[in-house]
Amino acid sequence: MENESKPPLDKTANETILEAIHPLIPGMRIIKTAIAVFLCLTLDFLRGTPYPIQSSIAAVICLQPDIRSSRAIAGNRVLGTFAAGIYSYLFLLLFVEGFHVDPAGYLFYSLVAAGIIPLILIVLMLKRPGSVIIASVVFLIICLTKGEQNTLIFTIERVLDTLLGIGFALLLNWFPLLNRHRPQTTEQNPE
Repeated sequence: MENESKPPLDKTANETILEAIHPLIPGMRIIKTAIAVFLCLTLDFLRGTPYPIQSSIAAVICLQPDIRSSRAIAGNRVLGTFAAGIYSYLFLLLFVEGFHVDPAGYLFYSLVAAGIIPLILIVLMLKRPGSVIIASVVFLIICLTKGEQNTLIFTIERVLDTLLGIGFALLLNWFPLLNRHRPQTTEQNPE
């Protein structure tokens, strides 16, 4: 009987294992996102903010694969944040303080849903379609979480929270140690 030998394998076992786990290894954008959320939550904890979610959401939305795309998107995010802050403040003044609509009632929720339309139109009239998402998120968070706080102070704090998240996203995309790029990346810009 002949000595049967197995055909040589094209890949080593280590290469096969690495290929299998490669999709599970986070890229730098994922790592930077986690760091940005951690920094936002840490600063929010130290500030004692009752709503630590806003800065983290802004960081996740704003963080991009590199500093160049982050800068461009950050400009849209900042404009959208300010537009939503002003619009939310006026919206709350009109409906909650002016017409005394219960902010926990169905009528108010209906007004918020309808109220997002003019905000989006305003942002589009400013020719900043990249600002629509953050403006909508900021508007919803401000209007749906206000409670009994002073409207102006609450709005300013939520705008600052959002700017904090944008700032951390830019900082982490600028930070040189976090900008070593792999030759092939599977991360994609969602915009």
